[in-house]
Amino acid sequence: MYADNKKRIMAKFEDRLNDKLAVVGEVVTSAAKNNCPVGVYTNGRVGGRLRSSISWKTQKDEGGSSGDDSVSKPDKLSVKIGTNVEYAKFVELGTKRMKRRAYLRLGLYENRNRIKKIMSL
Repeated sequence: MYADNKKRIMAKFEDRLNDKLAVVGEVVTSAAKNNCPVGVYTNGRVGGRLRSSISWKTQKDEGGSSGDDSVSKPDKLSVKIGTNVEYAKFVELGTKRMKRRAYLRLGLYENRNRIKKIMSL
C-alpha cells in the first residue's frame, strides 16, 4: 500500500514557485521604481506619487486557488507588477503630446536574464 502524497508535493512545489515569483516581483518593482520619472514642479515641490505606488502581488497573496483541492495550479501562478495611479499608462506609453517614459517594461526588460536565472533555480 502506498500513501498518496500528491497534494503535499504540489503544495511544496507551489510554495517554492510562489517564492520565486515574489523575488521576481521585488526585482522588477525595484527596477521600475528606479526608472520611474519624478516630476519637479515650478514651485520646487518634488513629486513621486507614481514611483511610490509601484508594487507587486502574487496570485497566492490574492488567495487564488484551483478549486476543491485548495492547491493552486502551477500554470496559473503569477506575479502582478503595477500601480493604481490613473496616469501611469500615459507615462509608460506616452500620448500624442507627451513622449513615452517606459519604467515598468524597462524594469522587466533590464532584468530578463536575472528573471530567467531566478525561475530556473
